[in-house]
Amino acid sequence: MASKLEIPLHEEIFTIMRQHGANLGNILDTKFRCVAAVWGVRLENQSSTPYQRGPSTISAEKRLEIIMPSGVKVSVWKADLTTFPTVAVVNAANEKLQHYGGLARALSTAGGPQIQKESDDYIKKYVKLETGEAVVFDAGLLPCKKIIHAVGPELPYKPTKNDVSKARPFLKKTILSIFDKVEKHGLGNVAIPAISSGLFNYPLPECAHIIVSTVKQYYECLSPRRRVAQEIFLVNHDEPTVQAMETACHQIFRPQRNHEKAFKEEKVNIRKGSQHLSSPHKGLGLGVKCSLKHSPGQSSGSQPHPTPEASGRKADSYIRRASTPHLILLGPSDESTHEAEKWLNRLLSMQSHTITIYNNFISHFRMEDHLRLGSSKGLLMKKYLIQGHASIEITSKTKEETVFAALEVEAMLCKIQKEFISEEEGDLQMLSQTELSCKRETIEKSSKEFLDRSAAFGIYGLRVMKVEKLENNPLKLMFNLKKKQLGSSSSRTIFQCIPAQFCEMISRIGFQAECSPPEDPKNVGIYFAGNVKKALEMWKKGNEEYLYFVEAEVVTGKSASDYPGNPMPRPAEKEPKFIHDSVDAGPDVSVILSGYQALPMYIIICKMDPIIHNRRQDCTIRDSRRQNYPYAV
Repeated sequence: MASKLEIPLHEEIFTIMRQHGANLGNILDTKFRCVAAVWGVRLENQSSTPYQRGPSTISAEKRLEIIMPSGVKVSVWKADLTTFPTVAVVNAANEKLQHYGGLARALSTAGGPQIQKESDDYIKKYVKLETGEAVVFDAGLLPCKKIIHAVGPELPYKPTKNDVSKARPFLKKTILSIFDKVEKHGLGNVAIPAISSGLFNYPLPECAHIIVSTVKQYYECLSPRRRVAQEIFLVNHDEPTVQAMETACHQIFRPQRNHEKAFKEEKVNIRKGSQHLSSPHKGLGLGVKCSLKHSPGQSSGSQPHPTPEASGRKADSYIRRASTPHLILLGPSDESTHEAEKWLNRLLSMQSHTITIYNNFISHFRMEDHLRLGSSKGLLMKKYLIQGHASIEITSKTKEETVFAALEVEAMLCKIQKEFISEEEGDLQMLSQTELSCKRETIEKSSKEFLDRSAAFGIYGLRVMKVEKLENNPLKLMFNLKKKQLGSSSSRTIFQCIPAQFCEMISRIGFQAECSPPEDPKNVGIYFAGNVKKALEMWKKGNEEYLYFVEAEVVTGKSASDYPGNPMPRPAEKEPKFIHDSVDAGPDVSVILSGYQALPMYIIICKMDPIIHNRRQDCTIRDSRRQNYPYAV
């Protein structure tokens, strides 16, 4: 499931985004599959992009608000849906969920690539979304939690009365589908545009009337136990549509004439640091009340009938937060956004003017890369290769210059890594003679696959958070070919502990020596541990919250014993021209020479409990039932 994290845009991050936003975005994408976007501020000499959203050019303006007898509020707004602070926003979609025009395009662009990707995945599975139906997805980079794609009826240009009559029940069904999804997902509020008007040609007055009357019908009489929305926002950016919604509300809710002016509320502009107006509630007859106090909020509690006062304070608080400039990180999981935030915090929290970057792709730097780094005045850069680990130490006169230089180096490393992956994928496709394919599927926590690994890792103080099953047909084909080449019919289940940033790389092109050498490698090749305990010993981690293990099937072929001073497998004594296929580099440690000798099967993401780990790190397992278990010592 996608994860979204908001980080206040304080001065240091703002400076980075202003001068090096492109580099930062590229780094977060390559390392952690995270998309970064800036909301609430426009950077100098730049226009709004999917990754940088300035304040909306339309000031959010509330035109009307009513409270139904059930306690549900209905409000009419002139505002930009792409920046409107709400729990869920509705998109007026087509049956194929192709968001190429109008509101759909605006929401998809602002929400980032996840919006169209999830829509495409749905269509591949279900072919289309029927007229009158709705579906709920994560909202990507939009300032809300969910986006509801709803398909309203599409009418011909200049529709006849008969066309409108036929379309009416479908539009009503669309609105009811939205409310059913809101209730099913427990969403606290939802922003709805004038679905089917505009590009779908539904006459505006009739469209507004159907939407408002369906709202009234659905929410007028409710059981207090139902998890319905607390507020319905009718949001449009153009004046004619906003006026049509106002008119429909006046007609359908029928307030007393002497209180009709109460519906014409004062304009509430949502700007940075703005204070919201409030006024006493006034009875309007028929159980309808009007209030200036409430504004759209992120409240999503299960209580359907909150008091106006409590709801208003919570909503206003959210608007002020949403209006504050902030950086949004959107990633495929909570772990990915956590790692991205941790990396960014480390970059900004250094105490001196020196920072060290550890990455074995530093050894792939070309002459032009070294010249580019060496041309920066006032910077001192030292390159190290110690015990199989490459690093660059950067020192400058100011912290800001050091951070900028570090981003430049990280961006260069990301470029090199992408080129490396591209070349390896080209070789993989050519050798396997099959199309590239890579699939990462999260395993259900109730499955035997998950429970077996959870029990085995738990012995060492590791709580398994997620297990992803990997399927890569070209890699599997090359692995099986390697088996035949080495004359081996069997393989071993063994492990490697890797940095988070290499999970995607290994799933696509398999294991590489650059990804995860142990603390003190004595041989050239790709290291694996025979069990979880040995993996923890080989790849010592400090205070990392998450640990990433890859479980692999490995064919070692003919193994040579390790001996001091020789980093390569030695020739066989009786066959001097023969080189062994792997090295036994100690108890439960194997080193292979070709990445195709190992097939990644699972990525296992764990959290470490330091207390349990320290208590049990020297434990032995005496249960004879575990002796042949691949995860045990």
